[in-house]
Amino acid sequence: MRYFANKLADFVAGSRVTVDKQLWTGVINSLVDQVVQGQPPTFKNCDGGLYVGCAGVAYMLYYLAQAEVLAEKRQELLTRARNYTDVALSYAGSKHCRLELNYK
Repeated sequence: MRYFANKLADFVAGSRVTVDKQLWTGVINSLVDQVVQGQPPTFKNCDGGLYVGCAGVAYMLYYLAQAEVLAEKRQELLTRARNYTDVALSYAGSKHCRLELNYK
C-alpha cells in the first residue's frame, strides 16, 4: 500500500486552523538532527546531485534557515549548510568525482 487513509475531518472554509509552533519546530529540529547524524558531510555522502547527498542536505538546511519560525536557529542552520556545501563543491571538483562521471 502506497498511501494511508486520511482519518481527519475535511477542511471547512472559514474555520479556524491552529498550529502548535512549538510542537512543529521540535519535530523539524528532530528531523534535521536525524538527517545530519545519518549523513555527515563527507565525500562518501556526496553522490546523488542536488536533492540527495551533501548538496541536498545543504539545500535543506539553507531552505529551513529562511523560515521565520526557525529564526533563532538561522545562523546554526546556515553554518551547517555551508559545511555541507563546502564538501559537495570540493567533491565536485575532485578527481574522484570526475572518474565516476566517466564511468556513468
